Amino acid sequence: MNTLPTDRRTGIPCPDCGTLIPVTIADLLGASENFVCPCCGRMLTLMRRESARALDELRKVQEAQRNLDRRTHVNL
Repeated sequence: MNTLPTDRRTGIPCPDCGTLIPVTIADLLGASENFVCPCCGRMLTLMRRESARALDELRKVQEAQRNLDRRTHVNL
């Protein structure tokens, strides 16, 4: 069975220093519009209107993940 690693960090590379700015799908779909690099302090602002199509696709990914979690969850 081929599985994806669950401990892989997700985020956006900082355009200034290259450090990974920790960001999840939930973060992107949440209320926050600003994400700060933990290394250099660079702030990235999510432009929601311009990113509407991408955010819609992320919502689909998030829903697919939830559906998969529901189907694979086993009560012991």
